[in-house]
Amino acid sequence: MSSNPGPWSFICDFNVVLGSQEHRGSNFVARLPVKEFGAWIDGNHLHYFPTIGSLYTWTNGRLGSARIDKRLDGAGCISD
Repeated sequence: MSSNPGPWSFICDFNVVLGSQEHRGSNFVARLPVKEFGAWIDGNHLHYFPTIGSLYTWTNGRLGSARIDKRLDGAGCISD
C-alpha cells in the first residue's frame, strides 16, 4: 500500500459474519469468530460497506426451519 497511496477497496468472501444481523436460521452465531472478525476490521482500519439489495449472500439450500442464510461476502475500503 505504501507504493500505491490513495483509496483502497476490497471485495472478499470472508466466510464469517460480523454479527447476528448477518445470519438468519436455526443455528446460533458463534461469538468468537464474530469477535475476531470485528477486531480484524478495526485493527486494519477498514470500513465495511452496508448491503444494498439482498442482505444474505449464502444459503445452505434447505427449506423451512432447516434453512440458514448468511452474509459471507462483503466489500469495504481502507481508511487513512
